Amino acid sequence: MLSRDEVAALEADAEVLHAMCLEAVRHVVDAQRFADFGLPEWSWEAVAASWRRRDPHLRGRLDLRYDGHGPAKLLDYTADTPDGLPEAAIRQRRWLMDAHPADDQWNSVHERLVERWAEIGDRASGAVVHVAGDDYLRATAIEAGLEPAAGSDAPATGAVVCKADPWAAVLADGRGRAAVGGLPGTVWVEPLWKVLVAAPALLAVLWEMYPGHPNLLPAFLDAPGPLTEYVSKPRSGGVPGEQGDVHQLVDPLPDFDGYRPALGVWIVGDGAAGLGIRETAGEGRAASVPHRVV
Repeated sequence: MLSRDEVAALEADAEVLHAMCLEAVRHVVDAQRFADFGLPEWSWEAVAASWRRRDPHLRGRLDLRYDGHGPAKLLDYTADTPDGLPEAAIRQRRWLMDAHPADDQWNSVHERLVERWAEIGDRASGAVVHVAGDDYLRATAIEAGLEPAAGSDAPATGAVVCKADPWAAVLADGRGRAAVGGLPGTVWVEPLWKVLVAAPALLAVLWEMYPGHPNLLPAFLDAPGPLTEYVSKPRSGGVPGEQGDVHQLVDPLPDFDGYRPALGVWIVGDGAAGLGIRETAGEGRAASVPHRVV
């Protein structure tokens, strides 16, 4: 349960963080810091070109630590192939209507997705959309007026292709050169430049650019620097230690009677569109839980 003031604060924090991430991507491209992200050298110019063209992006999820007593802290930006979208956009809304119809919810995710798909379709030279492995995203694209491709159709030049795998994995195997070779004719969702936003290396770049920012946790490339308690993350997908790690200060999730929630603020286009919550109890798996605004 959240108050309207808490939602307003979270929305403001999320949009500031998203804007900071875009500035960090701009810096990485201008300074050609692709090696810090562990990307194969052959992909560097294609990543930069995707950013300079402003290839359109659809959605991402800012994963935040928030206890209600201070600003939200960025844990990760799950910006390339984030899961949990139907739970946040549809299922928790149904719960609200059934259980608390008099209350509100921070949730315009579905409507914003449809609007954003329409904008992407307008920018693409073709209106055919291929969506891999996500029936909900496919449904929102169809609602926006994009024509769905037949299941056996291969993506063609001018098509909009919503991929299932993150760019970090695609670039690391044999599919990467073929996918990148289709640019800019194929409109990929998410675009190639999102590989930088989704990489934990961006956390260290953010701390370099905005040291001490209230919405950030200290993070460093290669060595943990002054940190004595930290979590190590791979620079861009893969296994920690393979390419040198990113070290981020440990800030445990708040404990509410044994339940530890992590907030996921959904960014659609460049605006905060709603909230999803994943909650753990003990060593069990995380569960999606709904929220209401009173």
